[in-house]
Order: sequence, then C-alpha cells, then structure tokens
Amino acid sequence: MEKTNKIISRKLIVENKLGMHVRPCTTLAKEAFKFESHITLTKEQTVVSAKSLMGLLGLEASYKSEITITADGKDAPEAVDAIEKLFENHFGFKDVEKNT
Repeated sequence: MEKTNKIISRKLIVENKLGMHVRPCTTLAKEAFKFESHITLTKEQTVVSAKSLMGLLGLEASYKSEITITADGKDAPEAVDAIEKLFENHFGFKDVEKNT
C-alpha cells in the first residue's frame, strides 16, 4: 500500500536558553534532510525551509520563540515527530549558563 501525501503542522517553543544558534540549526537541518517531505519552519511572518541552514539562522528564533513546523509529503508525520523531539531534547545540546 502506497502512502499518500499529508500536510502536518505543529507549534513548538524554543526552550534553548541561547535560542536557535548555529549548532541547533545545523542539527535540525541534518535531521530534515533525512525526510523526503517539504518541511518549513515559520516564526511570525518568516517562513524558511528546514533544510536550509541559512534560512534557519535567519529566523532569529530566541528563547521562548513560537515556531510552527509544517511538513508536506509521504513521510510528513515522521518528519514532524522527529523535529519535535529535537526541540524537546534541546537539539542534543546542554544549555550553556554563564557564571556571574
């Protein structure tokens, strides 16, 4: 049985204290490339491809920013679930706290 294309959207909150800087954006883009679906992230009026490092950095998503992820394709549910897990797990990085 062939899968049909689906469009899945989900709202996520950036929980990384340092926001979505280079390392989280790189991790997210690498994860997005594992899927055939067209995946976008939206912050306010800005929509970017999840597969574009420069686009992701251009979101300037800081701590507590609301991001909407949308995937369109046969593996859209899996793509959204995988990227949501990255957000939940702080993209695999521990937040760096400054000692003051």
